[in-house]
Formats: sequence, structure tokens, C-alpha cells
Amino acid sequence: MDGSAEIDALVNSSRDMMMMTKHGENNLDNMLSRAHRVAARISSMYKYEKVLQDMQSLTVNGNRRKLILNDLQRENKQIMALQDENRQLRETTEEYLTTMRDILESHAELEATILLRREHHEIDDIDNIIFEMANTELENSLKEKALKMAEMMDDLEKVRKEENRELALAVQRNKNYKELFKMACFSSPAAANVLRAAMAAIREQTNVNDSEEKENGHEVEIPKASDVPAAPEVQNDAPEVSEESVDLDETIIRLN
Repeated sequence: MDGSAEIDALVNSSRDMMMMTKHGENNLDNMLSRAHRVAARISSMYKYEKVLQDMQSLTVNGNRRKLILNDLQRENKQIMALQDENRQLRETTEEYLTTMRDILESHAELEATILLRREHHEIDDIDNIIFEMANTELENSLKEKALKMAEMMDDLEKVRKEENRELALAVQRNKNYKELFKMACFSSPAAANVLRAAMAAIREQTNVNDSEEKENGHEVEIPKASDVPAAPEVQNDAPEVSEESVDLDETIIRLN
């Protein structure tokens, strides 16, 4: 009896130990799972901290903030200047078209006069008519305008291509700078106020510099469009730049 009881006790102890071992294994698995999750979170935190450090130079407190603001202000001024030049080119093109219409009307009048004189037999020799037309002041003036028009058309085409290329580059750089500012504002809530204050300081400094240049006589005189002979219209395929793309204050308000 004592031997059977002892065997039963050993069996029960073995069963209890097995249950405790299984329970311990389950607890160990749970602990390992939690350890893996904690390690994954720590790795994510390290990666996030590295990203923040990489973006620090581009945020409001970064060392490149003022440089980016200055570049963006310069690009915006360049875009506005290119818009003014394109507007002047359109006005000049309209004058070219007016001159071309005058030339065509004068040519039509001359042809009508020749036909009328031929019908009434007032002049028998057409060579004398052409010789007299070539010596008139109107013909000489039209020839000079035609030559100037051809030269100006070549120059305008070169200027148009160069300005369209510069305008496209300026617009793209402007978009890139605005994306950087959005990232800066997402990183720091106080970015919008700091950017607005920096823009006001830059604008004030720009106005002071412009005033000093005017006082020193550095203004550039732009020739009037009426001084340039007219030519056919030049197609303007440059990207349209709205006032919204160059308004930094409105961009800062939207970021808020």
C-alpha cells in the first residue's frame, strides 16, 4: 500500500511538473513575443529620430532656413520680371501686326492703282511705273520696316525661347521650395509665424535696397514698344504663372 501511494504521488508530481513546465513555456513564448514587439518599436523610434535629424537642417530651426527664404524671394522676383517682359512682348507683337496690316493695305492700294492706270491707258510702260514706285518715300519706308521686322522677329524668337526656359525652371524651383516649407511647418507648429516674420524682414530689406539703387541712379530704362517696328505674333508657350504661385503670405496662411 505504501509503495502504491508513493508511486501515485510521484505520478501526480510528474503531472503537476509537466503542467507547470507547459505553463512556463507559454509564459516564455509570451515574453519573447513582447520582447520582439518592444525591439521593433525601439527600431522604429531610432529610424524616426534619424529622419528628424536629417530634416532638421530644412526646418524652421535649421541652418538653411534663411538661405531657402532668400532663394525663394529671388525666384519670385524673377518670375514677376519674366511676366512683365512677356507682357511687353505681346504689346510689341500687336504693333508688329498693325504694321504688317498697313504694309498689306499699301500694297493692295498700289496694285489697284496699277490696274486702274492700265485699264485707262494712262501709262503704257509698266517698267516706268515700277521705277517710279521704287523711288517714292513710301516704298523706301516700307522696305526699311520690312528689313527691321525680319531682324526683330529672329531676335524675338531667341528671347522668347530663352525666357520660356528660364520661366519653367523658376516655376519648378518655386514649387520645390514650397514643398520644403510645407515639410518644415509639419515638423514645427511655430513654423508659419517664423516664416511670416522672416518674409516681412526680407521684403523690408528688399525695399530698402531698391530705394538705394534708385537713389544711386541704377534704374534700367526699358525701351518703349512704339520705338520697335511691328512683326507677326509670336506664340507664347511658356507656363502660366498665377499670382497664387508667388504669394508667400497666402502659402503660409494655407499651411496654418
